[in-house]
Amino acid sequence: MVKIDTDAPLVTAAANPSTAPKGPKPVNVTISGSVTDAVSAISSSFNVIDEYGTMQPSGPVAVQPNGSYSFTLALPANRPGNDRDGHLYTIVVRAVDQAGNSATATATLRIN
Repeated sequence: MVKIDTDAPLVTAAANPSTAPKGPKPVNVTISGSVTDAVSAISSSFNVIDEYGTMQPSGPVAVQPNGSYSFTLALPANRPGNDRDGHLYTIVVRAVDQAGNSATATATLRIN
């Protein structure tokens, strides 16, 4: 019997911390979660979306055999004085299985 993979992977993501104070030093934020697919192998990656449009890091995500992952990013803790709601970073974790099905999960960091 041949299984046909029509389901997207399951992806979760959380940021720790999810908020941080403005400061001169970058904030180390740990992104963790899981990536699983019932039928086929997966590849995972991340990218950071900065609400100010500044280029931010991206790259592969190393997923453990049990599906869990964790990585740490250093993001600038800057916020212009006219930004009243805080500087928002959105970290997007994307997984693609061998059949081409994909899914994403997001986590956020807000610089107050």
